[in-house]
Amino acid sequence: MDFRPATTQERERLAAALRRNAGDGAALLLDRRDTSFVGTTEEVADHEVITAIKSVPCHYAGREVRLALAMLRESPEYVADARVGAPVGNSVAGSLLSLFHGIPRQYAEPAVVQALRLLDAEEEVARG
Repeated sequence: MDFRPATTQERERLAAALRRNAGDGAALLLDRRDTSFVGTTEEVADHEVITAIKSVPCHYAGREVRLALAMLRESPEYVADARVGAPVGNSVAGSLLSLFHGIPRQYAEPAVVQALRLLDAEEEVARG
């Protein structure tokens, strides 16, 4: 990969795209080969969204979010409990992350909340 600093023109294009994303919700497009910024778009194909969502737990989410996501995918009961308990700091999945994986509770429950968001996004994309 090319790890060179961005040129002035590249920085300006990216800054404009980030403003457009924040203001209008335009999607940022990255080159899959080298993750360089390509541009923005209003429409993104469903398969692109699914690919992006699936890449989050593997490449960008922290260990605690990946563990929480795995637990929630295995058990509908954990999902139901997490929807009620995680926002108030008291879910079964958060307890298990702390107890068996040594993740401090103040990080475990937010990880469960993030994992729930990822699950919800995946379900929304699957529904179309």
